Amino acid sequence: MLNIAIVGATGQVGEHLLTVLEERDFEIGELYVFASSNSVGESISFAGKSYVVQALEGFDFSKVQVAFFNASKAITEQYASLAAESGALVIDSTGAFRYDPLVPMVIAGVNDERIAMSSQKHIITNPSPDALMLMPVLKAMVPKAPVNDITFTAMHSVSGSGKSGVDELAKQTAQLLNARELEKRCYTEQIAFNVLPIVGDLEANGYTNAEIALMLETKIIMNNPGLSIAPSFVRVPVFHGNSASVVLNTEAAISSAEFSALIDELEGFELVNVENELATPVSDSVGTDTVFISRVKETLGDHTGISFWMTADNLRYGSTVNAVKIAELYQESFQ
Repeated sequence: MLNIAIVGATGQVGEHLLTVLEERDFEIGELYVFASSNSVGESISFAGKSYVVQALEGFDFSKVQVAFFNASKAITEQYASLAAESGALVIDSTGAFRYDPLVPMVIAGVNDERIAMSSQKHIITNPSPDALMLMPVLKAMVPKAPVNDITFTAMHSVSGSGKSGVDELAKQTAQLLNARELEKRCYTEQIAFNVLPIVGDLEANGYTNAEIALMLETKIIMNNPGLSIAPSFVRVPVFHGNSASVVLNTEAAISSAEFSALIDELEGFELVNVENELATPVSDSVGTDTVFISRVKETLGDHTGISFWMTADNLRYGSTVNAVKIAELYQESFQ
């Protein structure tokens, strides 16, 4: 059994992490939960027991073997290295170490071998929800039709902005339906009954930091610095679940039937190929650990390739499930 610390235990990702750990029967010795000062002293229930939320300051990380960091980047940058230096394996879901070449970026089942790199800094970074959806597909295609370039148009739910995003969509919807004055706090523009063509902060080149992160993650995880990807992220008025329209241009021709066969064999993926049936967050992916794919079709024009629609729960599949799988792989080394 491993002793576990969860930093950011009361946030959306932390809550889902606890749920996934319990559902997967992860064997835990001692559990320590941490959150902001506003939550210190609260109780969290896990596997039939109650745990008191602690303050992070002064905690001795030598007490744990794995520390999940789901809080802000600032907190992670301040405490993750301390945890790693104390002997704990840090699994970071905040992106704080995304640009550190000595910190492996791991998707369980895609590049497990990179976990061994964690011995250098004792930190592993968990990729973004978009990368977690897309990379298994790209890897599965390598033997059949390697991908040359990607167009990835993502539709991000408001839960990606935390509880404030969820609250804002709910509140604005009620305000508009009741003809009340609209309040904007989380987003600069109205999100209810609207779409916002931006997720993250704009950089000088016109892309957002979230879009640039996916470009980087794709090249790192696929170990292909020359792979071209054009991402566009859109915030949509959906509470939970991320989706994307994807176009893959390939070196060799691949039919929709051949691509569908690859998806059928891919663990954690499900193809919705019934006529007139579509995969959506609400009807399919939210609350599951599965990526759903529909609307598979061959690209038109001079380029060979495939296009499709995909959707997944951004808080479960898109974050916590992979973090737990990494911990499970690490746990095997203790047995």
